[in-house]
Amino acid sequence: IGEDAVPALIQALQDQDEWVRSRATLALGRIGGGAEDAVPALMQTLQDKDVYVRKYAASALGSIGEGAIDAVPALIQALQDQDIRINAAFALGKIGTPEALKAVEEYQPQQ
Repeated sequence: IGEDAVPALIQALQDQDEWVRSRATLALGRIGGGAEDAVPALMQTLQDKDVYVRKYAASALGSIGEGAIDAVPALIQALQDQDIRINAAFALGKIGTPEALKAVEEYQPQQ
């Protein structure tokens, strides 16, 4: 899957089927830095009703890395979600801004 698939994958994040949404988040994560255009949609997907979709969205943002800097506040908020906090902390560490790293440091004792 290449960067050409990003628009279709962004659209798939809106699909009714959680399997389709989860696979779209996984694919965006595999594309990594080339999926920067998906950051706003992935930020919204952190609120998905399906736990796996939320987990994979956080991981995808981490795979995008520095290109997902706009997602830092949403990922910090995601640290409150017990089901995905490890994925959110990982993503914040990969993005690596001072704000992100501070949030991960503050999260550590809660594990």
